[in-house]
Parts: sequence; structure tokens; C-alpha cells
Amino acid sequence: MDTSTALVGCSTLLRSGTGSRIPRDDPGVRYAKRNFEQALKILDERLTKYTWLAGEEFTAADVMNVFTLTTARLFFGYSLTGYDGILPYLRRVTMREVYQRAMGRGILGWFR
Repeated sequence: MDTSTALVGCSTLLRSGTGSRIPRDDPGVRYAKRNFEQALKILDERLTKYTWLAGEEFTAADVMNVFTLTTARLFFGYSLTGYDGILPYLRRVTMREVYQRAMGRGILGWFR
């Protein structure tokens, strides 16, 4: 399973109950939620063993998944509580100088 696709791909269904007209008990919503949780579990297990998704080197795999684990949470309202591999991973990502520069040019740059 491609975790970044699973994490983002069902976003409309995952928004059920937060402005969506799709009921939470809809089979598609349940399916999307199950896949989403499975993808988070896969990421979490991987990140308890390795510094980055591809091992000890930061790669495009990390770039592809960071949005879903950070900004997307603001839109889709899910918690990462209990994912003990993901939370330290996000701290490592956000401490990277290049991440901080990108955020300054992107989101923060909008307000200049």
C-alpha cells in the first residue's frame, strides 16, 4: 500500500461529519477510515525502527508524507496520539533547517 496515497486519497470521505453530507456510518467512510488507520500504523511501525522512512537518509518519501502528517490534520481533524514513531519523526522533520526555510517562504511568506 502506498501510504501517502492512503493518507490523502480518501480525504473527502474522512471529512464526514466535518461539513460533509456523507454520514459517518457510510461504508465508504468506514473503508477509508480503516485504510487511513492502517497506513498510519505502517508509517508508525517503520518510524519506530528508522530515523526516516527510507532508513537513515531523508528522501522524497519523507517529503511526500509530511503534509499529511502535519497540515492535513488541520483540515481533517485526526489525532496522532498513540503513534509513538510518528510524533518524534515530526519533531525531527520540523527541526531541519530546510523545513524551517520552506515554511518561512511558504505559509509565513503569504503574510509579508
